[in-house]
Amino acid sequence: MVWNYIILWAVTSLISYLLAPKPQTEPPAGLDEVKIPSVEEGKEIPVIFGCIEIAPFVVWYGDFSTKAIEADASKK
Repeated sequence: MVWNYIILWAVTSLISYLLAPKPQTEPPAGLDEVKIPSVEEGKEIPVIFGCIEIAPFVVWYGDFSTKAIEADASKK
């Protein structure tokens, strides 16, 4: 009886692992690929009834710039 549950657990765990979404392997190449929720004129705003988690609407978020990462010579 217990073995049935162990086998069922193992099979469902394997199926869950195989069907899980794979993470993105590469970071965005530039600032154009970074996706930030924003407010635009004419963009529809969803009306939510009940409890649900949605992405926030960002009106302005800093000045994006890039900076090269330099290796620290003292940490060799």
